[in-house]
Amino acid sequence: MVRKSLINDVALRAKDHGYEDWGPPILFTNREIRRMFALADIREHDIFFDLGCGWGQNLIIAATEYGVRKCIGIEIDLGRYRTAKRRIERWPEEIAQRIRIIPRYIGDVMDDKIDGVDIRDATVVFWGLDPVKKMLNKFEAKLQKRCKLLYYFKCLFPEIIPKDSSFPFYMSTIPLRAPNSEMDWLQRVVPKAKTSLPNSSVLTERELWDEMIHDYNILGFTKFQAEHEIGEYKSRLREALRKRNN
Repeated sequence: MVRKSLINDVALRAKDHGYEDWGPPILFTNREIRRMFALADIREHDIFFDLGCGWGQNLIIAATEYGVRKCIGIEIDLGRYRTAKRRIERWPEEIAQRIRIIPRYIGDVMDDKIDGVDIRDATVVFWGLDPVKKMLNKFEAKLQKRCKLLYYFKCLFPEIIPKDSSFPFYMSTIPLRAPNSEMDWLQRVVPKAKTSLPNSSVLTERELWDEMIHDYNILGFTKFQAEHEIGEYKSRLREALRKRNN
């Protein structure tokens, strides 16, 4: 009898796990998850935190394919938490015991309110939620030096520059680095070296902003959504640079 793969969250239907309160879960293909872990060079000795782990796909792949010794997911949505817990219980104990999912608010782990869980232990952290500025201060205050912070194209932080990227994923390390200029940030986010405009030899900020809007369109955003999202990044980046230069 052919056995279905346990690394499969496509079969989990949103209609069975309502998400009116918290929005749809963040899902990546397994190949994308492997690309994210390759970017972080995640290994057996790592301690991986997934802040907003959904159905646990990142945690399962980290434990089963990369042998990560401790995988901790924080998930406020009880439906997703229960589904993730059931999925993990299907694995042999040797794997299941390395994965822990906690049904709590992310702020609780950042504020040391969960017994037996210390975000300071993390060596790799994935953040896939809104890129709120206050989280950067918490990351700086709580994460250990050289901890790798992973995020993706829908939650970029204009106040910091990625150390490396493998689209759709980006990685920064603690201590976080602020951009020196608008172009500094843009070329880390859109790794383009030469202009593609006719009759021009200079790559400009405008061209890179336009390319970001184009890519967001391709990735499913409407033109209005893409322009709004990129406009927010642009505004935050310029505000951060103004504060830094004053």
